[in-house]
Amino acid sequence: MPVVLAGTLAWAAVASAASSPPVAVSIKQASGLTGNYFTVHARPGATTKAGSVKLKNQTGRTIAVTLDPVRGLTASTLGSAYGLRGSKATGSAGWILLGQRRVTLGPHAGASVPVSVSVPSDAGPGDYLAGIGVQPKGPAKLQTEGNVAISSVERYAVGVETMLPGPRQPQVKLTGVGLNREPAGVTFTIEGRNTGNVILQNVKGAATVSEGDDVVARRTLGPGTFVTDTSIAYPLLVSNLQPKQGESFEVQALLRYRGGVARIDKTVQFGAIDAKRAEQYGGPQAESGGGDDKKLLLALAALLLIGATLAVLRARRGRTGSGEGALLRTLPREIIRAQTRGEPLCVTLVAADGARNGRLAGAVRASLRPRDQLFSTRGTGLIVVSPDTTPDAGEVLAADIRRNVARSGNGGATVVPITSAAQSSAEEILEAAAAISADQGGGNGEGGNGEGYGAAHEGRVRGGSQSEVRHSGTEASAVGGDGGTRRQQ
Repeated sequence: MPVVLAGTLAWAAVASAASSPPVAVSIKQASGLTGNYFTVHARPGATTKAGSVKLKNQTGRTIAVTLDPVRGLTASTLGSAYGLRGSKATGSAGWILLGQRRVTLGPHAGASVPVSVSVPSDAGPGDYLAGIGVQPKGPAKLQTEGNVAISSVERYAVGVETMLPGPRQPQVKLTGVGLNREPAGVTFTIEGRNTGNVILQNVKGAATVSEGDDVVARRTLGPGTFVTDTSIAYPLLVSNLQPKQGESFEVQALLRYRGGVARIDKTVQFGAIDAKRAEQYGGPQAESGGGDDKKLLLALAALLLIGATLAVLRARRGRTGSGEGALLRTLPREIIRAQTRGEPLCVTLVAADGARNGRLAGAVRASLRPRDQLFSTRGTGLIVVSPDTTPDAGEVLAADIRRNVARSGNGGATVVPITSAAQSSAEEILEAAAAISADQGGGNGEGGNGEGYGAAHEGRVRGGSQSEVRHSGTEASAVGGDGGTRRQQ
C-alpha cells in the first residue's frame, strides 16, 4: 500500500505559477491602493469596505468556488501564513464579511465578491492579519512514485490586514525550548510568541546549541515576518547528532525586531523516551534503568490494560455516555468510511498535563472545524476525530490546538496527530492514546517533545516501519512570503 503524503503547502504568487490555474484570483481595494492583499484602516465598532475578490474561470468547464475567512499565522521559520479553509475563523478572521461564500463560474466566466471588515467595539489598537481562503472544488490530484502517493489540492489565500488606531507596542517573547528525535535527526525547537500588537517584519536572529564546551549547532534565524498574537516553534535540525541517553544541551537564542530583542537560554535533556525513539529509527540501543524508564513501564502497563478497558466499555455500551461509548461507536465507523471512500482520516490525541479534561476541552474546541468531533475519555485525555482530513491539515489542526492550549493557562498538553488513521484500527489508536497519556509530563505545550513523540507512535499505529515518509515540521500551513494572494498546491 503506498504511503499517502499530502505535499508541503508551498505558497507562491499566482503570477509565478508554473502551470495555469483553473481559476485566476485578484483583488480590487476600496481604498484605490494597489497590491495583492487588502489593507484596511478601520475603527472599533464600525464596518469598513475592504473591496472585492475577483474570480476568473480560465477553463471551458463550469467550476464551483468556495470562499472562507481564515486565520493569519506565522510559519515555524517565520513568514506570514494562513490557516486552512474549514478551520474555525477566530480572531480577526471572524471580522471578515463576504458577499458570497459559494460561487459558480461558467466556462471562462468571472465574478466579483464584495469584502468588508466588521470590527467589534472592544477590539484594541494594533495590526491584525487574517485572510480569505479560495478553493475551486474538484478532486485532488494524485501522483504516485514508487511507494509514495502525493495528493495535492489547489487553494489560494488573500491577505486582509486590518489596522486599528492607537499606540503600537512591539514585543516578542521566547518562551521555551524543546528536543525531538525524528527520522531525519535531532531537532531542537525554539518556542516564541508575538505578544505585542504590531506585525513585525524583518525579524531575525541566531541560535546556538552546545554540549559542555562543544558547539553542536549554530544557526541564523529568519529574516521573516512575525504576525501579531501568533506563536512559533522554530526548528533546528542537527542530522548527524547521535546523543546518548541523559546528555544535556544548552540552547541559546535571540530574535531582533524593530523595538526590541528577545532572548532565551535553557537546557534540554535527551531522555529515555528520546533514546527509545532513536533506537526505533536505527540508532544505538537505549539504556535501561533510570527514572524515565518508569514512564515507559507505565506506558507498557497501559497497553496491557487497554484491552480490558475496551472490553469493559463495550460491555457497558449505552452507559458510557458521550465520551468513551460515543468514541467506540464513532471511530470504527469513520475508519470504515474512510477506507471505503478512499478518503484521509486524522485522529488527534491530546494528553493533559495538570488540567482536567473539562477545562482543557474548551481550549481544544476553539481549534475545531464543524466536521471535527471531540471525545473525552477516562485515562486517555481528549481525542479529536477529523474525517476527510489530509496529513497537512491534520498537522495544522494539531499545531492550532497546541497554541490554544498554551494560551488557555490550563497547563501544557502533549498533542499528537495520527494522520494515517484510516490504515489503523480503533484499538490501535486507543492503545497509542493510553501510552501517550501514561507518558504525559514531558510535553512542552506548543511544540516540544509532544510532536516528536507523535512520530514514534504514529509509526507504530500504522503498523509500518519508521522509514516511512512523514512531515516533521510543526506548521503545515503556508511557509514563506509575507501576505498577499497566494496559490497553494
